Amino acid sequence: MLEALAPHPQGRNIDVILSGVKDEGLTRELLFQLLLRMQAEGFLVTGDWDNDNTAWTFLNPLLRNWWLRFKPQA
Repeated sequence: MLEALAPHPQGRNIDVILSGVKDEGLTRELLFQLLLRMQAEGFLVTGDWDNDNTAWTFLNPLLRNWWLRFKPQA
């Protein structure tokens, strides 16, 4: 999820993030719950909690840059 979001500094909505995630078992509802959790934990931010199609982005630009540079290994 973070890998799909990291290249986009302005953020992306849930449908674009979902299309970028390579996990067939991930549903839109589950992704939305994960995004909310990542927001609560301080990783992501959104402009409108009541709109599930709002843009999500990294709260900390340094974390976003780290994610772009040091991609996780399988």
